[in-house]
Amino acid sequence: MCLGENNAPQCSHYLNAQLNALYENSVGCVQRHGNGLQPDQGHRYSFALAEYYHGKHRRGQASKADMMFYAAFDKPRLDFICNHDAILRLTIKEGHYNTEFTKGAINPANADKNKTFSNVEVAFRVPFSVTGIRGQDLKLGDGDNVINLLVLEFTKAHLVSVAPELEAGRSALSYYLLEYLQLLQNSGNHVLFSLPDFDDDRRRVTIDFSANSQALLDIDEI
Repeated sequence: MCLGENNAPQCSHYLNAQLNALYENSVGCVQRHGNGLQPDQGHRYSFALAEYYHGKHRRGQASKADMMFYAAFDKPRLDFICNHDAILRLTIKEGHYNTEFTKGAINPANADKNKTFSNVEVAFRVPFSVTGIRGQDLKLGDGDNVINLLVLEFTKAHLVSVAPELEAGRSALSYYLLEYLQLLQNSGNHVLFSLPDFDDDRRRVTIDFSANSQALLDIDEI
C-alpha cells in the first residue's frame, strides 16, 4: 500500500495474485488426481478453476466427447472498471461445446454435434461488493480489526465478448459458461481478500476503482 494515493492498482494486483494462486492449486490437483475424464464429486470443486466438464459420460468407453461441454482453462484475470463491476477474463486453452445445448445434460452428448475450439478468451461483466469481518484480537493490535472481502456475484454475470468470435457458437458458449460460473460460486471461488490493513496508524487505505479505471475493454456493452 502507498499512503496518500489511490491503492486501486495495488488492490487489483493483490486480488489477481490470490486468484492465480487458487488457479495453480487447481492445476496441481488435476495433475495429481485427474484422468482426462469428468472428476468425481469429491474433486469437482477442486478442479473448477483449471477444468470444467458439463454432461454425462456414456457407459463403457468414456471420453471427453461424451460431455456437452469441456474446457481446460489458463489463468483467469479480473479487471476492475468501477466500484461495483469487474471484467472476468477466462482463457480457454482447449475444449468443445455441443450445439444441442437446449437438450440439457442428462444424457451423453451426440459427438457429431460437438464443435472444438482453442485459445479463446471470453469476458464477463460481473458485479461485486465489498464486505468486512470485524473483530478484536490482541495478537493483531489494540483496536478493532476488519478483514475486508471482495465478493463476486457470478450468478449475475453476463457475457460481453468472445475472441476470436465463434461462428454460430456464442449462444451455446454463453449457456455453458454461465453454468460454469455457477460452479465457481458454489465452490467458493467468488470470495477474495482485499488489501490487509492491520497497522496502528488508524488511517484507512483508499481504494477507488472508478477513479483508476481506464478504457480496459473496447466493448459496446460497458
